[in-house]
Amino acid sequence: MIGENFKICSKCKQSKPISHFHKMRNTRRYDCKECRNKYLREWSKKNPEKKREQKYRTRYGITLKQYEKLLAFQNHSCAICGKKEHVRKTDKYFLVDHCHKTGKVRGLLCHRCNQALSQLNEDPSSSLKLIKYIFLHKIKEAKYANSFFAGYMQGISIMLNKATNNLNQQEINKYDK
Repeated sequence: MIGENFKICSKCKQSKPISHFHKMRNTRRYDCKECRNKYLREWSKKNPEKKREQKYRTRYGITLKQYEKLLAFQNHSCAICGKKEHVRKTDKYFLVDHCHKTGKVRGLLCHRCNQALSQLNEDPSSSLKLIKYIFLHKIKEAKYANSFFAGYMQGISIMLNKATNNLNQQEINKYDK
């Protein structure tokens, strides 16, 4: 069936509705969506480094070379926890952390740190509260084990309390530039 609303795919040679072809400028692609997607999956499998380069360029505006430079600057480790090995065995590379408002790349993170950052909604106040919560419970544990350590932990807790209380929008904006 060929007509105004149908087109023949150059790959599979089947007549398909025009909606089965991707739009391209003021016309439609010559291959149907199904054939195009199949081709792109095969290309991605054959060219993993090119696919990776394309992903970094389109999503984050950096080249593979810039990624490698950043990784070397971070001593080939996560920018937050400093671990060099990946938590998940399926991970081959560190994830690109970026500001969702500006798109600016901030660093490379392991999966666990990237998830933690995401769960905290990148909110410094929530992060400090989480740290304070952990330290308070460490203090309780330490009181039974070692009074010197408990005093040290209490000092850190007081410092975190001040940091949490003093955190305001102006301070956050300083780092957002």
